[in-house]
Amino acid sequence: TGPGRGTRRLSACATLAGAAYRILRDIADQSGRSQTHDMLKSVIRSGMEKKFWMAINSVPNFLKHADKDPGAMLNIDDEWVDLTLFHASMIYKDLGFQLTPEMTVIQIIVVASKPNLMKLPPGAQRVILSAHREIATISRAEKLMLGRQLVTQLRSQSVPPLGPS
Repeated sequence: TGPGRGTRRLSACATLAGAAYRILRDIADQSGRSQTHDMLKSVIRSGMEKKFWMAINSVPNFLKHADKDPGAMLNIDDEWVDLTLFHASMIYKDLGFQLTPEMTVIQIIVVASKPNLMKLPPGAQRVILSAHREIATISRAEKLMLGRQLVTQLRSQSVPPLGPS
């Protein structure tokens, strides 16, 4: 693998995540049934709102203003892809659909990876913070492997998606 291959993969993931997010957001806006922004606001830890929304909006804002600075470089990171997929899965559920195992896993991994951004339910704090200590020490490749294992486990057990439907 060449040095640019990982960057191309990340760019492709960001493009697909951003497109899925935008489509779902547009459907939600048109349906009038979406309360995702209010739900997201309710789970972001106080004082972390600016950081959360800056991460979510970083790529679209760059692309929106790219013509103003043609020499600017877009710095996409895994965090942006993860948060965008997290947000898109929340909108999907908000529209009344059942989360897929993949969506459930991305939500688990994002919450475990970023507990400082989220308000944690009192009963779940210990478990989530313990998961965070474990997941914070592993590489991106290991997180992806863990995600694949969780998806396989969810599919084999036919476990219903997390959260209210």
